[in-house]
Amino acid sequence: MEPFNEAEKIVLISVGEANPLARDIIYQCINSNCVISRDYTKVGMYVNVEFIGSNNEFESNLDDWYSSPGTLIKTEKTKYGIGFVVRIIGGKISFIEFYLNDCVEDSWDGKLDKYLFGAPELMGIKMAALSDPL
Repeated sequence: MEPFNEAEKIVLISVGEANPLARDIIYQCINSNCVISRDYTKVGMYVNVEFIGSNNEFESNLDDWYSSPGTLIKTEKTKYGIGFVVRIIGGKISFIEFYLNDCVEDSWDGKLDKYLFGAPELMGIKMAALSDPL
């Protein structure tokens, strides 16, 4: 197993800060070697996680998807950025999912070595409103 890379840690910290219920679960794993694989899908990537911890303080039945609303990752090759969610199953992180916000115009090679992280409007990304016609 491998550690999380810098971008994955930033995502986990952001999601933990935005979601108090998931914070302890995320923080107990963040500095561990618990990445099983990184699977690139051409429109995103799954970072599969297995945390084997013995800290009973954080045992939980939490089962949900968690994000950091209003936050994206922008790379040189993406026009509309990359979104992300953290999946927690049975009180443990199962995976981080990264996804292109526009898989028609954008392409991504799955690399997160050069990126910006933050609110879309601060990175010059204009997101279409949900009510805008296609």
